[in-house]
Amino acid sequence: MSKVLLSFGIAEKLQHIYPDVEKLTIDTEDEIVSWPEVAKAFPNVKAIKIREVAKIAEQRTIDSDFFSLFPALESLITDKVVDTDFTNVNPNTLSHLSELNIGRSSSSDLSVLGELPNLKTLTITIKNKALRFYTQANSGLEKVKLTLFRYCHEFDIDLSAAPVTELKIDHYDEYRRDDVEAITIKALHVPSSLSKLYLGIKTASALPSTMLDNVSRLEHFWLEQNSGFLNESLFGNLSHVTYCRLKLIDLNAPIPKGLLSNLTEIERLYLEVKNAQFEQDFISTNGSIEELELRSDNVDMTPLFNTCLPKLKTANLHWHHEQPPIWLANSPELTSLNLLFAGDLSALPELPALTNCSLHAPVGEQLPAFIRHNSNLERLSLYHCAFSTLGDLNAMTSLKEFRIQPKDRCENQLPNVDSITDLPALESIYLDIHPTKINPVWLQLAPQVELNLWNDHLVKELSILRGTTLTFDQCLECANILVAIKKPAELPAMPAEFHLALMAAKYNRFKAQHKTWLREVAAQSEQQKPLAQDSIIFISGRCAFKAAELNQKSAELGFTISKKLDNKVTHVLLGSAPKSIELLDLERHRLIDETSLQHYFTHQAPKFLQQENSAAMGDTVLAMLASPDEASHQVAVQMLEQGGVTEAMRLPLFFILKTTSDNKLRKQIKELLAGMGDELFQLAVNDRILFNTCQGLDKYGRPMGQGVMVDKLKKQKKKWGDLLCNQFAKLYFERFGEGLMFLMMQKDTSAEQLDALATLIDGDCLNWRRGAAFEQALAQFDEHNMVHYYRHINCSTTVNHDRLLGTAKTYLPSELTQNHTIASLDLGHCLLDTLPKGIEHYRHVRRLDLSANALTKLPSDFALFSELEELSLSHNHFTAFPEVLLTLKNLKRLDLRCARKPVASDDYISTYTYQGGTSCEGPYRPIRAPQAFRDAFPDCEILEDALT
Repeated sequence: MSKVLLSFGIAEKLQHIYPDVEKLTIDTEDEIVSWPEVAKAFPNVKAIKIREVAKIAEQRTIDSDFFSLFPALESLITDKVVDTDFTNVNPNTLSHLSELNIGRSSSSDLSVLGELPNLKTLTITIKNKALRFYTQANSGLEKVKLTLFRYCHEFDIDLSAAPVTELKIDHYDEYRRDDVEAITIKALHVPSSLSKLYLGIKTASALPSTMLDNVSRLEHFWLEQNSGFLNESLFGNLSHVTYCRLKLIDLNAPIPKGLLSNLTEIERLYLEVKNAQFEQDFISTNGSIEELELRSDNVDMTPLFNTCLPKLKTANLHWHHEQPPIWLANSPELTSLNLLFAGDLSALPELPALTNCSLHAPVGEQLPAFIRHNSNLERLSLYHCAFSTLGDLNAMTSLKEFRIQPKDRCENQLPNVDSITDLPALESIYLDIHPTKINPVWLQLAPQVELNLWNDHLVKELSILRGTTLTFDQCLECANILVAIKKPAELPAMPAEFHLALMAAKYNRFKAQHKTWLREVAAQSEQQKPLAQDSIIFISGRCAFKAAELNQKSAELGFTISKKLDNKVTHVLLGSAPKSIELLDLERHRLIDETSLQHYFTHQAPKFLQQENSAAMGDTVLAMLASPDEASHQVAVQMLEQGGVTEAMRLPLFFILKTTSDNKLRKQIKELLAGMGDELFQLAVNDRILFNTCQGLDKYGRPMGQGVMVDKLKKQKKKWGDLLCNQFAKLYFERFGEGLMFLMMQKDTSAEQLDALATLIDGDCLNWRRGAAFEQALAQFDEHNMVHYYRHINCSTTVNHDRLLGTAKTYLPSELTQNHTIASLDLGHCLLDTLPKGIEHYRHVRRLDLSANALTKLPSDFALFSELEELSLSHNHFTAFPEVLLTLKNLKRLDLRCARKPVASDDYISTYTYQGGTSCEGPYRPIRAPQAFRDAFPDCEILEDALT
C-alpha cells in the first residue's frame, strides 16, 4: 500500500495510472479538471483526504457522482472548503465506507448514512437550516459527532436502531452561543448501547422527555443548554451516570427538583448555572455522589441548603450566598474541599475527614475553627485571604503543605504567620508575596521545612543561609540585605561565612562577588602569612592545577598538600564548590586562591619561559599564538605547559580559548591560565561563553558577519569588564578582519579603544571602511545583488545580520587627530545615512570617501571642509546635487557615479538598475553637477553616470 499527495503539477500526474496507491491526499490551489480523471489515475484508492482545493470541474462539491467513481472508498476526510452533498447518493456506492469526516455538508437528510453496515465513525458539520437523520437496523455506526452551523434551527434525529456508543451534537462555534438561533427539536432518540452523550444546544423549549427512554447507564452525560427549560423526566429510565455535567444558562424556568431523582448512581456531578434558579431542595439527598463541582453566577443558592450527600469525598464550590455551605455537615466522608466564598466561615461545621482544603477570598480575624481544630488536614491553601492572624495552630498536627496568597500578593496584607512554627508535620510553606523585608520567623523554621516566596533567588539564598554556621542575627542581617538586591552588583561587603556558604552550595548568582572577596582575602593572607616551605595546604573544592603539577611543585619547593582539614593546615586553597567549610577556622587557616598559588610558583620557581633571559623564545611563542594556524597553537600550548605562561601571553591564550572548537586545546589553555590575572579575568576564563560559531553561515545559509560576535561580546561587558572586552575585540579584528565595530560604536573613548582604532591609519589615511569590515560580507555578490544591496543599504541585513548592530552608528574620536597626521578619511561602506558623530574633528582632511552609503543630503556645515580636494559620493541615495559643494573652493575631484538610489527595472521588486526602469518611480535620473558648479570649478574632475 502506498500514498500520494496531489499538490503541484497535478495535470501531469493525472496522465498516469497508479494501481498501487490506496491513500490519496489533495492539498492544492490548482484546479482539478474532473473527478473521473482522478478516479482513472487512482483506480484502487481506499482513503481520500481533501485539505485544500481550488475547484473540481468548476465547483467545490462532492456529490453522488463522486461516490459512484470511488466504490471501494473506505475513508473520506474533507475540510470546510469543500461541500459534501449526500442527496440522491446510492447507498451501494458507500458500502465500504468505515470513516467519514466531513468539514461541511449542505445536506438536509443524512439518513442514507444510517443504513451503512461498515460505517463506524461519522463526524460532520451541517450547513443547512434543518437536519433529518434516521438510522436502520443494519447500521454499523458507533461514534457520531454532529456540528450545526449557527443558523440551523431544527433537527429530527433518531439513532435508536444503530449501535452508537458515543454521540455529540453541538453548534459550530460553541463560544458564540449568543449568535446562534434557538433549535426546535422535532425528535431525538438514542440507542440503549450509548455510553457517552454530549449535547450543546440553544433551544426555546426543552429536550424531549423520551430522549433517554432506552438507556439505563451512561459513562458520561454532558449537557450545555442555553435558554429553554428542563423536563423533570429528562433522564427517563437512566439510573447510573459515572460523570454528569450540566451547564445551564438563561433558562426560562427553574431547574426542577426531581431532575436527578431517578439517578440513583451518580459518581461525579458538575453543575454550572448562570442566570437560572433552582427549585427548593434541588438536591435533597443523594447517597451516591462522590465528587461535586458547583459553579454559579446570578443564582440564589438557598434551595441547596438542605443538600445531603453522605458519600461526598470531593467538593469544588463557587458559593455565592450570605451564609457558607453549612450543609457540608451532612458529608462526613469529605476529604477534599475547594471553596470560593467571600464571607465569614466561622459557621461552617467541623469536617473531621478533611485532608485537603483550599479557601478563596475568606474573611475574618483568623482561620475558621473547622480548619484550626482539624488534626487530619494535610494540605491547606488560602487565596486572596484577609485574615489578620492565623490563630492557634497547635491542633493541626498533620499539616504538611501550607500556601497563603494575600490580595494582590501584597506583603502588607499577609496575616501574622508566627504560629507556623507550631506545626510539627510541616514540610513546605509557600507565602505568595513579593517580599521587601524578612520576617524572622522564616529563618526559625525547622531545617526540613521548605520555604517558598514570589522571589526564586531569595528562596534559594534563604535556604542556604538557614543551613550555615552564621548566628541567627547574622542570618537575619544578610537576609534583609538580600531581599533588597535586584542585581548582583548591588551586593555590599558581606561576612566570610556568607561567601563560603553560597560557594559551597554551588550558587552562582554572586559568583563575581565571591571571586572579588576571595582575591582580597587571599591578598591579605599573602602579606600576613606568605606561602613557604613549611606551609601545609588543604585544597577545598575543584582546582585548576593538576595533581601531578602540585606534587611536583611540592617536592621542589617543600610545602605539603594535606588530604584533610585539621589544625596542622596553614593555608586553605578555595576552589569552586569548596568542601568541608564547616571545619574552617578563619583565625587559624589562611584562605588563598589559585592566583596566590600561581604567584608563589612563578616567584619561587619560574619556568624557563618566565625567566628574563628567554625573551627571544617568548617572542617565538607569541608569534605562534598570533598565527591563524591552529596547529601552531597546539605546539605553542605544549611549549607553555613546560616553560610557563608570561603576562604577555595571557590575552593571546584567552583569545584562542574563546575562539577554538578544539575541546582538548580549550582544556589545556584553562589549566595554563589557572590563577592568572584578576578575578574578572578568571571568571571569563572559566565561563562557557564561546565565539567559535560567530563565523560563516547561519542555519538559513546567510553570512553572519560580525553582528553575532559584537552582540555576544556586548552582553559580556558587565561580567568581563570593559578592558577585557575591548582587548578581545581588537584581537578578533586582527585575526578575522572584523569585529572592530564593537569599539567603533562606543561613545566614550579609552586607551585600549584608541590603540585599536589607530591600527586603521594607513599612512595619512584613516581607513574607517576597513574597520567597519562590511565589504567582507559582500565579497561573493554578483552585480545584480550589489545593485539590490545599494538600494536597501540602510536596512540591509546582509552585512548587519538580523540587525544585531542596531543602526550601526559609529563615533570618530578626536584623539586620533591629536596623535596622528590624518589627511584622508575613508568612510565608504559604513552604513551611513548621516555623517558620523565626531566628523567635525576631521574638517581639515583633503580627501574624503563617502561612497556606498545611504546619504540623501549633506549638511550646511559641510562647507567647513574647506581644504577638501577629493570627494566621493558614489552609490548613495541623493535626490539632488548638494549645493553646499559650491563652497568648497579647493575641490579637484568629485565622484557622482550612481549617487542616486537605483530604481526598479521591471515588475519584480528584487531587480533594480541604474539604467532606465519602468516602475512607478520612473526612469533612473543620474545626479549631475550643475553648470554653475562646472563654471566655478573648471579644473575639477567630475565622474558622472554616462547619459543613456
